[in-house]
Formats: sequence, C-alpha cells, structure tokens
Amino acid sequence: MALALVHVALGYRSYQTQLPNSDKVTDCQGNSWAGVGHLRPGGGGPRNQFGIDFQAAGYTWTTALCQQDSDGDGVTNGVELGDPSCTWTPGATPQFDTGITHPGLDCGSLNCDGSPNTAGASAPHATVGCANYSAPTIGYFDLTFAGHAVAPGTSYIKGSFTWPGTVRAAVLRFEFINHNPDVVHHMILYRCPTDMASQFGTPTTGGTMGCTDVLMAWAVGGGPICAPPALAFVVDPAAPYFLLEMHYDNARNTPGIVDTSGMRLHFVPHASSGLDAISVVLSGASLPRISVPPLRSSYRATVTITSAMLGMPSNYRGVELFAVIEHMHGIGRKIWLTMVDDTDASDTTEVSCNTNYDFDLQEAKYLSAPLLLPPGKKLQLDCVYDSSARNYLTHGGDETHDEMCIIVLFYAGPEAANSLISPIVTLDSGSGAHTCGFTEQMANANANCTGYGSGGLGLDDDGYDYDRAVRMLELHGGLMLWAWGLLLPMGAVVPRFWRDVLGPKWLYLHLTLQLSGIAFVLAGLWASIDATNARLQPHFDVATANGHKLFGLVVVILSAVQLLGLVRPHKAAAGEQPTIMRQLWSWSHRLGGIAAIGLAVAQVLSGSDQIKMFTDSLDGARTSYFAMLGCAVAFGCLGFGLGKLRPPAGKSAGFSDTEMPKTSAINTSL
Repeated sequence: MALALVHVALGYRSYQTQLPNSDKVTDCQGNSWAGVGHLRPGGGGPRNQFGIDFQAAGYTWTTALCQQDSDGDGVTNGVELGDPSCTWTPGATPQFDTGITHPGLDCGSLNCDGSPNTAGASAPHATVGCANYSAPTIGYFDLTFAGHAVAPGTSYIKGSFTWPGTVRAAVLRFEFINHNPDVVHHMILYRCPTDMASQFGTPTTGGTMGCTDVLMAWAVGGGPICAPPALAFVVDPAAPYFLLEMHYDNARNTPGIVDTSGMRLHFVPHASSGLDAISVVLSGASLPRISVPPLRSSYRATVTITSAMLGMPSNYRGVELFAVIEHMHGIGRKIWLTMVDDTDASDTTEVSCNTNYDFDLQEAKYLSAPLLLPPGKKLQLDCVYDSSARNYLTHGGDETHDEMCIIVLFYAGPEAANSLISPIVTLDSGSGAHTCGFTEQMANANANCTGYGSGGLGLDDDGYDYDRAVRMLELHGGLMLWAWGLLLPMGAVVPRFWRDVLGPKWLYLHLTLQLSGIAFVLAGLWASIDATNARLQPHFDVATANGHKLFGLVVVILSAVQLLGLVRPHKAAAGEQPTIMRQLWSWSHRLGGIAAIGLAVAQVLSGSDQIKMFTDSLDGARTSYFAMLGCAVAFGCLGFGLGKLRPPAGKSAGFSDTEMPKTSAINTSL
C-alpha cells in the first residue's frame, strides 16, 4: 500500500509538469489548488471536467486540450493556464505567468456548497456581443504604440492619443490589435480631461496620469467589443484626449521585442447615424475613503450609490445596463455589484460578480442579459482585498500600489447628471465570503450556507478585530505622547529648577508627575499588547519583533526602574560622606531617567511612522510631541527664573546629597 501511495504521488507530480503554470492555479477564492484535474484541491479522488479532458488527451498538453473550454466559462484552457497561443511544451517557460485561473472551475456557476448554480451563468445574452454586429462603418482610428521596446518581466506602459476628427464620431466596434501575443497581456483605454502628450507622448512608465474615466478594457483571451443595436460609443471632438495603458508580461525575458499593439475604433459620423449614445459612467468609492490595513487576508469595503445620486425621476422608466468593467488594483480579490430596493433591503439583484478578480485580467464584459435599473433602486458595490503580504496601510489612489473600488457601467440612457463616485464607504464591512449569483436569502434557506455574509462559510474571514486593534493603537500612541512629551519631562526638570521655588514640596510635585507618567507608560504598554493580540499576533512573539517593540521594552524597563527611588538607600547625615550604594543609586537614577527620555524621543518618532500603517488619526503626532516637549522646557525655564528671583534661603539649588530637606514621612533626597 505504501508503494502504491508513493506511485500515486510521483505520478501526480509528473502530471503537474505536463501542464503550464500548474503550480499557480487557485480556486475561486484565491486559494491554491495543486490538484488541477481533481475535485479536491490537494488532488486524488474524482476528476473534474478538465481532469477528464486531460486524461482523454493522454495526460499531455495538446493543442486540442489547450483550445478546449473544459469548465464552460467561456475561456479556453490555454488562456486560463497562461498559454493562449497553445505553443507551450514541458520544460519551457509559459507565455504568461500572471492572471492564471482554474481550467476546471467556472467561478460564476458554483453555489457555496460547490453545486452548480445556473443563476451565475456567464454566457452573454443573444442581443449583445459582436456575433450580432452587422452595421457598416466608414473609417477607423488606431490607438497603437509606435514601436515600444518591451522590457523583460512585467511592465505597465502608458501612451497618449488625440482623436483626429472634427465631427462627433459614433464608435460601433472596438478591435484589439495584438502584434505580440507572447507578451501583450491586457490593455485599458481611458478618457483624459487634458492632453497628456507632454508626459506620455512617447509611451513610458509613469505615476499619476490624471485620467480615471475608463472607456474600454481588454485582457488576453478576450475578443472585440461591439455596441448593442441602435447604440454607439460617441467621441466628441471637444473632448479628444485618450490614454492607453498596456500591460506587458515578458515572462521569458525575450530581448528585442518592439511592439505596435493597441486598439482600433471603427466608427461612423454620429450626426447621420440615428444612433443613441452609450453612456459610460465611473461608479464606486471616493478614493480618499479607501484604506486597507496591512496583514489582512480578507478585508471588505462596501460602497453605497444612493438612488438620489442616480438622480432618476420617479416617472422615468430607468436605464438599461449591458456591460461593466470591474476595476481594483494589485491586492483586489473580489468585486460584486448589487441592485437594492430603497424600501425593501431584502429585494436585491446581483448585477455583476467576480470572486476571482485579477488585476492582470481586466476587460469589458457583457452582462448575462441587459438589466433595467429603474428609479427607487440604489447600487451597492463590494470589494474584497488581500493585504496579507503588505506591512503598510494601503490608501485609495490611482497608482498601482494604491487601491480602488470602482466599476464602469455601460448603459443605454442619458448621461448621469450626478457623480457616481460615492463618499458613502463602509470599511471592514463584513466577511469577504461571497458566491456569485447566490443571494443572502438563498443562503438563509440553504443549510450548506449557514452564516453567509458573517464568516459562516469559513472561506476567508480571518477573524481580525481591526477596529479594536486601531482603537488600542490610537490609545497607545496618545498615552505615550502624554507620558514622554509632557509628564515625565516636566517631572525630570522639577528637582533641578523648582527646588528653590517650592522648598520641600518639590518632591511631591516630582513624584506626582513621575508616577503619573509611568502610569501612562504602563497603560500604553497594555494598549499595544491588546492591539497586537487583536491582530492575532502575540505581542512578545520573536517572529513579530521589531526595533520599536524592543527599544520600547527597554524604555518601559528603565521607567519601572525609576520607581526604585521610593526605596532608595538612606542619605548621609549632615557632615558625613554618602555611602557607595547611595552614590551609585543617585547616578543611576539620574542617568536612567536621561536615557529613558532620550530613547523615548526615538520611540515616538518611529512609532509615529509605524502607526500610519493602520490609521491616519495621529498624523500630527510628531508636531504634538515636540510642542509638549517645548512646554516641558518652558516649565523648567519658568522654575529657573522664579528661583533666581527668590531670596536665598541658605541653600543652593542643585543635587547636593547632604543638604536636601526632609519631610516627616519621606526621605526626600534623590
């Protein structure tokens, strides 16, 4: 039996080497699926349809197997496994190594229990798509790069274009020109408010581009996009500026590739066409509202686009949606759009859904059927992110390392009068578990899906109490600011500058400030421990140790050691020399306090940087800290000045160990 198991294991690994990118295949939730041809992720047992097809092909990657669509999701096995040209052979580098999907799973047609779900079928409706395209065009305009040298690996290149015509054009068909299918992975076309030629006249990489209105997108394996009957994409010469972003995936690092790929827009004059304009609107979250904390395997943001934002009068029929482009960035994993009734929140319709979102597979896609969006409805857009590989806070923005929660809506109807970029964003809005085409009502009626929407599916709810962690970190930062910015520095200057002013009472002020400050420090330590525990990471775990934690522990220990001042060695009597122990304590007390305050400066500075990974609420921490230190210095200066004005009392200000006053209850010497 053991030999048989070894044989199966070795045979399974050998099968993996017969498929391109088999080590990169994931399920619909982004989890690794090593057993590509089996119903079980780990392999073994019954085969899925791809496994059956692979067996029929003699366990080899043939052209026929590559061109098949085993799971029926409308995408060939070759496209899903990164070999769209069907040229891969065992041992060679696949054409692409990003955007890999499962050739045996149609993520749009599975219930949460894995059973088929016809509600999630993804085939386009018969009235949309280029199969029904028949309208003639009189011309076309190419938005293609004029010879870009493709770099090794992955690159994102942007080039600017200006529409050449002087009359309004009705674009009926977007054709995607791919002269280098081995490296061209996807394209996104944006409308721009201004001419971007000064920055991207020559195609190049770049940061902020200022163009956010997505007009069209294509990804490897996709075909042309055509306007539905009686409709057209209208280009106005008053707004002629475009930007094309091209993603190159030169996985084989092939040198000398010069690319002239892009898009071809077929058009007719709009004035004489009799065609209605297709409206394209960008919908989703206002970028400043997006904020994804680090180390989260599943973090959900929910955007609400109210019926008031949609702005349709009650007697209006509505608009007909027919296509979408889903848009997030590198850590986006799921995105779905739901239509919700204003008066009955249980009345929902899923508009579009993608639970296996890939930044490198963005394209315009037709809805399974045109959908009427009538008055009295709002839209809810949910985005799920995986920041488990990041140790910093991800903000909303248009650069690749930022994030978005956006969907582009294509519809028949007048242009939206209002912006559909919504400030109504709920962060950490619930479980990231979701199955396309499967509503909460269906889940409640299905015993296999108990707990839908609250983590009951157990798919990717990481149990991270983010809100509590942030509150504790904010409390930690606030307590430490007060302790090391004001209380402890003020307490430290009392013996040196307020002794002559207050007489014997200086010690009470010194103890009050120091004990209060140390109490704040210990409370701040507790808050930081609670915050890391809320992140499911033990605070003192060696694996999560960093400089801030280690130096912070040293500062806390030095602070605690200062409490030994309450049991310090007895001071010498008048005329006697202090004992060695007394002298050692005196110097260690002073130097320990100075060291603690000095290290605290570094701690506050590093802490103000680290807390930005989780919240922006303490952005002014450094300014506040130095303002507090300034107050402590001013407090010392005030004591010094008042001491100079006070008539001599026979004692000089200072740390004389033999001349310090006593109280009836406490030995008052330092």
